[in-house]
Amino acid sequence: MLNYLYYLAGGLIIFILLIILIIIIYHLQYKRRNRIFEQKKKEWEEILFQYLNDDLSLEKTAAVMNDSYFYLYDFLKPYLKNLRGDDFEKLRQLVQKNKMIDFFLLKLKKGNREEKIKAAAFLGKVREKRALPLLKDYLNSEDKSLMTASIWAIADIGEQEFFFRS
Repeated sequence: MLNYLYYLAGGLIIFILLIILIIIIYHLQYKRRNRIFEQKKKEWEEILFQYLNDDLSLEKTAAVMNDSYFYLYDFLKPYLKNLRGDDFEKLRQLVQKNKMIDFFLLKLKKGNREEKIKAAAFLGKVREKRALPLLKDYLNSEDKSLMTASIWAIADIGEQEFFFRS
């Protein structure tokens, strides 16, 4: 009986150590992603401001901002929420030129749950009407988060016919 308690205690200690190891690994991955994002953000911020100031062409800006679309999504999110008028249109042209819209349309169609939610949010913010058929399908989704993201995206696009029938 005492041997069983020793085995149980040993198993419990190993289990706790594994949990601690997993937490440490996730923490290190998070810090690494944050560090990469901050490096890219510094580079992209300067380029974006030059582009919005008409000091840099669309092609050169798109060439610099043509990788890591998920990092770029996180970087552009506050600008997409807050910019209006010509600056918003310039930002929309930029994400169209570097094929970010096509990437997120594909993720909305074939991505995993998290990718679909991010894609819906992004496509709503850039007011991409090509996403509407897929977003409409997700309005009846069993996944409440995806359904909510689709509702917000449709509202951001400004399409009211899905909500108000004539």
